Amino acid sequence: PPGERLVEHHAHAVEVGAGAGAMAALGLLRGHVRGRARGLGMAGELGLKAGDTAFDDSLPAHVLALAEWAEFIHRPGEAGQLFGRAVSLAETRGVPAEIVDTVDAWARRLLASGRIDESTPLVGRVAAWASTDYPSAMLQVRLFHATGQTRAWQQAVEQATLLAGERRMPGALAEPPPA
Repeated sequence: PPGERLVEHHAHAVEVGAGAGAMAALGLLRGHVRGRARGLGMAGELGLKAGDTAFDDSLPAHVLALAEWAEFIHRPGEAGQLFGRAVSLAETRGVPAEIVDTVDAWARRLLASGRIDESTPLVGRVAAWASTDYPSAMLQVRLFHATGQTRAWQQAVEQATLLAGERRMPGALAEPPPA
């Protein structure tokens, strides 16, 4: 039954210490399965109750959760497509917070894997908000650090620090980029 597979994935996620994004993705996937199960008349089999919500693939946050889950279960091609779809949905909806969330999630992964050329246009999509939005400012810090642009990195660090409040700059990003 579909529920058993999700229980296996959940057990695995807990066992390997999955991050919050992967756990959230699992929760959304459960919702998706619940919605599909209802449509197939299998709600009772999964123990669903009235009021349970289903996955909505028109919402950027839900597609982002799927992307993070695909990445967690080592499906990079699928993850990349889903990250791209999440960003596209967010831009179509025009909600700045959704755009920043989806771009931040995807660009960070690209930067962490050394895919700077792919991340640069993504970071550019939220650059206009870097003067007022901490996650956008931190993307600037990450990009300039990864590209070794010391002067731009320093300016980005200063801006992010102004916006940080009680948040701390991650250690590796607080040190100047290698020359």
